[in-house]
Amino acid sequence: MRIGEAGYANAVAGIDQFDSVVLGLFAKQQYWSANGKVDEVVARILKPAQLKQARSMVNDPMIASAIDGDIALGRRGL
Repeated sequence: MRIGEAGYANAVAGIDQFDSVVLGLFAKQQYWSANGKVDEVVARILKPAQLKQARSMVNDPMIASAIDGDIALGRRGL
């Protein structure tokens, strides 16, 4: 999950595309949750330069750390 939808959501926040990507992922959730093609859905939302930037950021250790922190908070009920 971290490299999928959560990774993209965090990555695109840095390029001011959080709302459009999250709304698009939500709208197509049945599609990508069945086949894992999160990148394909995001590619339909972003412009090519934005997609390149998001793809380079999605595997950033800081993003993974932020997601892990969110998961930990959720498990503690916060």
